[in-house]
Amino acid sequence: MMEKERENLRETVKNSDILVMQLEIPFETVMYLKELAVSFHKLVIVDPAPAAASLPDSFWNGIDYLKPNETALSILTGRQMNTREEIARGAVILLEKGVRNVIVTMGSKGYLFDTERFFQAPHVKAVDTTAAGDCFTAAFALALAEGKTCPEAIAFGQAACAIAVTRKGAQPSIPSKEEVPSPSM
Repeated sequence: MMEKERENLRETVKNSDILVMQLEIPFETVMYLKELAVSFHKLVIVDPAPAAASLPDSFWNGIDYLKPNETALSILTGRQMNTREEIARGAVILLEKGVRNVIVTMGSKGYLFDTERFFQAPHVKAVDTTAAGDCFTAAFALALAEGKTCPEAIAFGQAACAIAVTRKGAQPSIPSKEEVPSPSM
């Protein structure tokens, strides 16, 4: 990464409230941005997709919310994730590595927050799940930025995701904020 790029990224992170990343960009960039965000006391949300089996220990510290799906959780922990209990144990492994919070998305089976709080997924007729995880993450981050609690943000992410999966395509399926009903908590 060139120095001008680093300075531009530094200013962007400095002027942001939340940093949301996936592992689809070079890992060096993920680490650099995460460290910047931590140094500026910004909230860090990481969707570890595509998941890698051998991430360095330094990766985990500073992540406020890690949002793997069941497959990514299995890859990150090196364990099968077939039951809710196994998924909860997988979340414990990531929490022990230094992640502050883990939200495991399980498709139509719901969401697990950290190790004990389960959120039932809304029942909808799914047409295309292509952008489901991205939609959830974006809506979750938006709700946190607006001052919602984590459970409220998860519920808002679920509501947005429930709309997205009923539509075809990735970007066209993402609902506007106004389309998403505010969930009652």
